[in-house]
Amino acid sequence: IYTVAFVAEVGLRVFAQGSGFWTHKELWHWNMFDFAIVSVGLIDLSLEAVVNTLLQDGQVDGTEGLSYMKMLRVARTARVLRVLRVVRYFRSLRLLLLSVVHTMKSLAAAILLLLIILYVFGLIFTQAATQFFITDGIEAIPDLYTYYGTVGVSIFTLFKSLTNGISWTVVVDPLMELNWLLVVMFIIYISFTYFAVMNVVTGVFCQTAIESAIRDQEEVMHQQQITKKSYVDQLTNLFKDVDADGSGELTIDEFEDLLHDERLQKYCASLDLTIDDA
Repeated sequence: IYTVAFVAEVGLRVFAQGSGFWTHKELWHWNMFDFAIVSVGLIDLSLEAVVNTLLQDGQVDGTEGLSYMKMLRVARTARVLRVLRVVRYFRSLRLLLLSVVHTMKSLAAAILLLLIILYVFGLIFTQAATQFFITDGIEAIPDLYTYYGTVGVSIFTLFKSLTNGISWTVVVDPLMELNWLLVVMFIIYISFTYFAVMNVVTGVFCQTAIESAIRDQEEVMHQQQITKKSYVDQLTNLFKDVDADGSGELTIDEFEDLLHDERLQKYCASLDLTIDDA
């Protein structure tokens, strides 16, 4: 039912818009997306009909039928993309999605920076633990090997301690038994990543999200419409106040009074206009 409805909708839009359906300056990408979703839906229905026909006629056995059903399930997963069609109809949802997409570049840079920090401190702790194992053996401090036995394990331990995946006390105790300087290094790591890096990353994400919202063309058009309506409403109310007789028209005297009205002067000043320019 939904596929038929989508096909009918896209068909009517193609018929009404003609070539503009593919070349519209602002909506062509959404139109292409709708067309792709409808095409996948039609392929889904066609595959389902073919598979059912072959199974009923006995032209394929159970194994081949299973293969066809797997293909059908892959095609049906594309139905999930239909949810994205509603994005353009909800401004807040569209802005949220665009903000997340535009922060992917910042996210990749943040992950790379965090990996570098984790690697440096993980290498320090692993090197200290390895030197201890060579002289005293693993059995002396078993938890030290558990959390800092290799560079990979150390990195994972530091990541868990940063994201509350494990208590700081648990991972600091082995370091305290080894050397108090390592505890100081751990405190420096937590302080630097938690208070500096994470806050900076959050700020970058917020700034990127704000910039993506500003660049959104539909959002710009929406804000312009709101601003225009606000200007019109303010002028309308101002003219209504000056129209003393309520005739809906301004006489010369009323218009002259309007030009000397303080509210009009402030309104023009907010638009960087003078009364002469207005």
